This record gives sequence, C-alpha cells and structure tokens, in this order.
Amino acid sequence: MPKNKVSDPITDQEIAFARLVLSGAMTDRHAAEAVGLNPDSAAYTKSKPRVRAYMLQHRAAVQQQLVQQDAEGQHRLNLDREQVLNRLWESPTSAPK
Repeated sequence: MPKNKVSDPITDQEIAFARLVLSGAMTDRHAAEAVGLNPDSAAYTKSKPRVRAYMLQHRAAVQQQLVQQDAEGQHRLNLDREQVLNRLWESPTSAPK
C-alpha cells in the first residue's frame, strides 16, 4: 500500500521571503530578516521543499507572463505596421509634371 505523501502548506512569511529573494532586491539573509525569519536559517528556509516548489512555480509564472506580454507587444507592433502601410497605399500620390 502506498504511503500518503504529507506536505506542509507554505506560510505567509515563507511566501514573502521567497518573493523578496526572487525579486533580487535583497540577499537571502536580508529577506529573512525583513519578513521576521531568522537570518541565520535563511538558506535552510530557502531549501525547504515547499519554499523551493513555490519559488520554482512563481518564477515559471512570471516567465510565462513576460512571454505573453512580449507576444502582445509584437502583435500590437504588427497591427501598427499594417496601419502605416494601409495609410501609405491610401495616400494619393502626386504624379510628376
């Protein structure tokens, strides 16, 4: 019979710690101190499976959001390009006299 895998939910402090670390604004120790965790155990907190999983998931979500924003920006650029070309084709050209 398979054993049930028990996973502890990530705490609000750990989420705040992970976000500060991922933002690159603070070192692990400073981030731990900022959220009320022991700075000496910052590496341990970061290596906890639930914190590590959250960080990987958050990083992937941010990456996906950046890819989506880039795609939307490219789409808008293509629409602008089409509008410019359409305007150029619609413009009456003066024939040389």
